Amino acid sequence: MGAGRKAIVLFLVCLGWSSGMGCSSRVARLPEGSLTPQPSRLSPASSLPGGELSSSALSADSTPSRKATISRIGVRSLPGMSQVVIETDRPVRASLFKTAHPLVLLLDLEGAEFGFPDRDAMEVYDGLISSVRPRALDQQGLVRVEIGLMRELSHRLEGEGNRWILELKKEEEASAPRPIPAVAQPIPAATGPVSSLQHSEKRAEKTENPTEGEAEEEAEEEEKKAARPKYTGSRISLDFQDADIHTILRIIAEVSGLNVITSGDVRGKVTIRLIDVPWDQALDIILKTSGYAMLREGNIIRIAPPSLFQKEQQEILASRQTKEQVEDLVTQVYPINYATADELQPHVSKLLSARGSLTPDKRTNLLIVRDVEKSQREIRFLISTLDKQTPQVAIHARILEVGKDFNRDFGINWSGTFSWNQGTDAKEISGSVGAPIANPAGALGFLIDRISRDSRLNLDVELQALEANRKVKVVSSPRITTLDNREAVIKTGTTIPFQTVSAEGTQTQLVDAVTELSVTPHITSDGYISMRIKATRNEPDRSLQSTGAPAGINKREAETEVIIRDGDTLVIGGIFRKTDTTASKSVPFLNRVPVLGWLFRSDQLSDNNEELLIFITPHIVPGKPTA
Repeated sequence: MGAGRKAIVLFLVCLGWSSGMGCSSRVARLPEGSLTPQPSRLSPASSLPGGELSSSALSADSTPSRKATISRIGVRSLPGMSQVVIETDRPVRASLFKTAHPLVLLLDLEGAEFGFPDRDAMEVYDGLISSVRPRALDQQGLVRVEIGLMRELSHRLEGEGNRWILELKKEEEASAPRPIPAVAQPIPAATGPVSSLQHSEKRAEKTENPTEGEAEEEAEEEEKKAARPKYTGSRISLDFQDADIHTILRIIAEVSGLNVITSGDVRGKVTIRLIDVPWDQALDIILKTSGYAMLREGNIIRIAPPSLFQKEQQEILASRQTKEQVEDLVTQVYPINYATADELQPHVSKLLSARGSLTPDKRTNLLIVRDVEKSQREIRFLISTLDKQTPQVAIHARILEVGKDFNRDFGINWSGTFSWNQGTDAKEISGSVGAPIANPAGALGFLIDRISRDSRLNLDVELQALEANRKVKVVSSPRITTLDNREAVIKTGTTIPFQTVSAEGTQTQLVDAVTELSVTPHITSDGYISMRIKATRNEPDRSLQSTGAPAGINKREAETEVIIRDGDTLVIGGIFRKTDTTASKSVPFLNRVPVLGWLFRSDQLSDNNEELLIFITPHIVPGKPTA
């Protein structure tokens, strides 16, 4: 549109005003081509708060002559957020906006078609998204994807080549009703690089190891940036005094290329002077100043008082509640495979409607639910999420009795490092101690170290070699497999009978002298294994036998919690046992000669110190695929 034509348009607009309005000589200083709708070149990485009523995103590419093929529409569930991913074989134009329903988002793909048979809605129910319903609107030449939400969410649309990603996050605000904003901010989109991602990468390079305070400040700054409205419309200049608001809206509609409809309650005059600002920012300021809100439906913008939109939302909500009250109840039987019906009952009962009922069957491990279809879908998703295989951990323990020189020969250094010397091939393996022991080593003598799996040290071969040299005695080498977060107990020892004499006569008492190891493993999300370990060593106290008192037990125990990698070996030591022995040597017959017999007899007293070492090696058992 030329400059002359723009002047004529503005002149006609001024003629349409009432005589009470003024039109200055700078009625509209618009840049060249600002009145002609132009394709917006936008960035795909801006965010729209969930409370806003409208948003849009357009790619910079024009509509291709051949329709793009949609190869996949999927939903990804991530911590605290969900993503709707749409993949095509070539870039497409996209528009995202809300409807009058607060829990429905519409994503339009212009110049696209399905690469798979059209189907009904995909029931998702991942806690944030309830359904994804794609359908082709042939008469309009576009594909529309309707996303149903389970709650109001903030959303962010990003374009990455032939892929569009709609990111939905939980709202941090309270559940109290929020005021409807005057205008929604468009979601920008473009085929070029995402500027916000580049900015984040630069910040990461600048501070590789930020402190906790710096990390919190950066997170707050990113949240503030995401909450700020982003305006990407064509720039416009407006300079009016006491102009009718409908006239201003008509000019903005001409520049934006959108259709604008106002309710009968929209009225008033506007005095405004804006120079070279985006048209969407100008519309935002005008509506906020005048106390109005807007709702985007496709390429149509509805403008009305906020109370009108709130009333519409309340009517929709009331209609849904009424529908649930009269909807037929459906009975569903859910088989539980890995959990128990009693374990899932409290979680499922929270999703029941006012008319729903839940009955667990312990014998068959079933949940019988009678409720409306909407609740059934939510329950179906919850059960499929919770009723999964529990990971398992295989624990290999080695319990050894070693001499005082074993630590030196084997290379254990209880300061936290482990080294192994074999010939000229010397290797050093870093080790670390986990959480502090509940009962300090100084009191009980327990020590802990770790052998890394990267050392390539074959423990069994090395221990067998030491056992052949009589430097090690392998007491036991048990293996046990347990579920995640379930306790595994390993015991080894004997039951010793003791005779006690009392007024009732001689009685025999059985005392367990065992070494007990209790391990409760937990698999972390990053593949490490956290273990709560309790080691107990019980030995009979034979010093009380001569007194006739009941048998006593010397008990030593320690508790600790450590985190190690899958395949690493934890070493627990410091459990010592001292044995005193007396050996007599004599010459037969001569040792019995009175007075001189001691010359032919000798007594040798020896003491032997032994240490009990426990090696624990956990392995994550790969899960079995389900049919």
